[in-house]
Amino acid sequence: IPEHRNVPLIIWGAESMGEIWPHPDAVDAVPTALHHLGVEIEPAWNLDGRVLGIEGTTKPVAELGVNLVFNGDGEYERGMTPGYDASIPGWVDNSTMTTWIYNIPTYLQSTDPGTEERGANYFGGGSEDSSIHQVIDLSGISEEISRGNLTYILSAFIGGYSDQDDRMEVVVEFFDSNGGLILYEAIGPVYAVDRNEITGIYLREAWGQVPEDSSWVRVTLNAYHETGYNDAYADDIVLVIS
Repeated sequence: IPEHRNVPLIIWGAESMGEIWPHPDAVDAVPTALHHLGVEIEPAWNLDGRVLGIEGTTKPVAELGVNLVFNGDGEYERGMTPGYDASIPGWVDNSTMTTWIYNIPTYLQSTDPGTEERGANYFGGGSEDSSIHQVIDLSGISEEISRGNLTYILSAFIGGYSDQDDRMEVVVEFFDSNGGLILYEAIGPVYAVDRNEITGIYLREAWGQVPEDSSWVRVTLNAYHETGYNDAYADDIVLVIS
């Protein structure tokens, strides 16, 4: 449950102080301790987590013409097998959605319809309805936004399994500095009939004008459950402002 994931982490003796971002997970403790003890971490150990406290890290500053979604491909950490749940770096994850590994039998395969640039992982629904989101600060491009001539494009590969109607939706919401919602856009979901009852993920896109009062934006993945395990799939979540 979310409360079990809120564990204090204090690193002393780090060379560079500052915010740790994305927020650390419990699995980061082992590789961090080994590093600070001078133990070289072997890739063959296949450790979860990452080394923290070597340098200060902060959220990316918004730029024009680049993907503003952090970890939109689910590759930031090692993926899981369906049935296990882990938090997703960069995303507020209080549900069972997880990054799963391609090519697990009876789930999404790398040979199924999907993005040609897929990595090792994709987003999987988990169990029941689930949702994750991230908030993107637009202050880095606030001057350009205020001119009122910017556009956005939201895209993702979304889909599901066979003839099941478990499905993924991707939502983008623009807010002003007072937290008022000024634009809502969604792509998906992709139902089984839209996939010809074939397992796979398919490109969906939406685009429009960026409201000139935009201060921040929220990107959300909603996985809707229909039957069995939640086989709503997504990969390569992209939001570009230009």
